[in-house]
Amino acid sequence: MARQQRNAKLSTWSAREALPKAHEPYWHEVRHGLHVGYRKGVRGGTWWLREYRGGKHRKRRIGIADDGLRADGVGILSWEDAMRAALADQLALDIAGALATCITAANYLRLCGGTAPDAVATTIQRGAVNVLQDMQARVRQATGGAA
Repeated sequence: MARQQRNAKLSTWSAREALPKAHEPYWHEVRHGLHVGYRKGVRGGTWWLREYRGGKHRKRRIGIADDGLRADGVGILSWEDAMRAALADQLALDIAGALATCITAANYLRLCGGTAPDAVATTIQRGAVNVLQDMQARVRQATGGAA
């Protein structure tokens, strides 16, 4: 079972309540290039995602923090929900990149002229199976084996 990442400043509402209001979120590194952030505002907090891709940092809001509210896992997120959202978002981008690579390879084979259609289909099938197996393993890891 994957261990749940904790952050003493961000993982509980009472700890977040003690933080001073700030324009820039308080960041927690999930893994290299991927951070979950909490921004405390006047009327409550928000969860943010920051990722480093293609030589640039990109930030976006992923939901409202459960500061005094009941988390629903969709719009109002707990610490655990924010971590799952970050990992799921990263996983989707990784899968899209892997599938794009597979399709590019298949298109290249088609353009080579002498390649049999079976070879193209085999390449796509193998690539898709590998991507799906990797996706299942990552989902199991991100959810602690629940998927």
